[in-house]
Amino acid sequence: MGKKKDTEIINEWILLEKTEKNRNHENRDGYMTNLSRNRYGEMEDVFGGTKRHRTIRAVQAFDKEEQVKVTMETVHATDRENGIRYFLTAFHNHDFFEMIYVYRGQCTTTIEGKAGTLYEGDICIYNLEAVHQLGVEDENSVVFNIIMKKEWFYNTLIPLMDNTNPISGFFIKALYHIASPAGHLVFSLTEGGESAFFLNKLIAEFCEKKEMYQNMIYTSLSGLFISLARQYESRIADRSIGEDKVDMIRIITYISMNYRDITLKTLAEYFNYTERTMMRLIRKYTYRTFTDIVTEFRMNRACLLLKENRLSVEEITAELGYGDRSYFDRVFGRYYHMTPARYRKEYSK
Repeated sequence: MGKKKDTEIINEWILLEKTEKNRNHENRDGYMTNLSRNRYGEMEDVFGGTKRHRTIRAVQAFDKEEQVKVTMETVHATDRENGIRYFLTAFHNHDFFEMIYVYRGQCTTTIEGKAGTLYEGDICIYNLEAVHQLGVEDENSVVFNIIMKKEWFYNTLIPLMDNTNPISGFFIKALYHIASPAGHLVFSLTEGGESAFFLNKLIAEFCEKKEMYQNMIYTSLSGLFISLARQYESRIADRSIGEDKVDMIRIITYISMNYRDITLKTLAEYFNYTERTMMRLIRKYTYRTFTDIVTEFRMNRACLLLKENRLSVEEITAELGYGDRSYFDRVFGRYYHMTPARYRKEYSK
């Protein structure tokens, strides 16, 4: 027998969800379902709209080493046994990115109070902290929910992306609170296109969990976003430039590529500004200082290197552009309330 196709692996997972009961599903106690009706037979508004919503943090949603996670939203076997035919999640938001992929059928989504329908082949990426709700309103629909930590974007995706592309702008604006980024992005896959290939590969890898599957997931996810960026580029030619005619996305990306030895002077010279003007623009559009942003990139890189357990703490200090180990320890301690050595002991692979 030859190697299974990714779609075959995914369809087998769906079949298990549809036929096997009690597969460690979360219960539907916090959901609105076809059973959530009042004495008049009307659907009860058990959530109180977007003003009353639940906030979920990454520490609750991910295991310690996870950066990316995939779940399936569908009416499964246990639901049907309990009489549930469709469901809506509670309104919620979170400090990680979420991507919805309608693999089969359709679903509804309400984002920041605006309702809409996603159809088979549609992808919706929710922004950080956007209040939203997902509904699976028929038994045959299958939706995959892919959640991604911010750290994965800092360390992996942003350095790969063309910083002039609107999709990279979406993530950079969200990560650095530039202006008010959109609550979501929506794409439609073309049959057999490269985006579909990467997305199905990602889900199949998560399902099978073979050796080094997380690395394959990160590679597939990077390929997916680059593919979507190409699609988005052809759709929208806009570049996010503020009233000062400064492209803050390019500035943040340049910092991300040069944080080891960058200074405010070299940054200002590269973009033809004075140091004072550069400092003012960064503060205006990100609500942070130049030093804050450089430190954030260094700390995210430090965590990655400490987890890999490949370099000594002294070597990591030099890799990040710090000339002094004790100073690195102090900065790291302010961020994570522990020493780099302690962090490595608790989180190294």
